[in-house]
Amino acid sequence: MDDEKEIRISKETLDELSEDFEETSLGDPMGARRQFRSKEDGAHVREYDDNFTVHIDRADPRKRPLQHLLLDSPETLGALFCANLLSHREERASDSRTNPLGFLASFLFLNYLFRDLKRILRFLFF
Repeated sequence: MDDEKEIRISKETLDELSEDFEETSLGDPMGARRQFRSKEDGAHVREYDDNFTVHIDRADPRKRPLQHLLLDSPETLGALFCANLLSHREERASDSRTNPLGFLASFLFLNYLFRDLKRILRFLFF
């Protein structure tokens, strides 16, 4: 399976996953009810009401989190970098310490924005 492709499996075809998968909170749920990861490899499964989607991560975030961010979720690193720049810029401008809530809010907003942009670009060009 291509690194950027997902396959969709109807629950009429597969009603439940094997014991080789464990539930996880790691990953963008993208509206899924639950997420699972293979115990053996980088398979990431999202469960929706009527289907499962499956894709293979290039790096398993449980075993190689930094490599996973670099290869599979660079938008998260971009959001961290930009939120850090914004919070330090604010700190210099106000001569005060960085507000952790401001950093967190910036990161969450930017991460959401960058993930949506990634989805749009994939839709348009791939």
